[in-house]
Amino acid sequence: MKLLQFDKNKNFYLQTDGWGEAEIQDITKLLESVIHELYTNLDTGKITEKPVIVISSAKKVPPTEHPEIIQLDNLNLIYLSSNDRFWSKYSFQ
Repeated sequence: MKLLQFDKNKNFYLQTDGWGEAEIQDITKLLESVIHELYTNLDTGKITEKPVIVISSAKKVPPTEHPEIIQLDNLNLIYLSSNDRFWSKYSFQ
């Protein structure tokens, strides 16, 4: 599994395959914008510093057609069911 570390949110990583026609850098920039908005409106003292890996739900075994968060002891997995250039779906999920 090849991972790309986000530029601003260093504990976030994006699995680089499974996203269709979307450019990986565009996905990370959009998700960093979403993270910024969430962190601006949340109590950051309650946010853990565990690594977070964002993965296409098409890569899940078995694949799913919905988003999902899996919290593990040492990291969190976020599965997004968006692909290609459906930017609003990435943002919503």
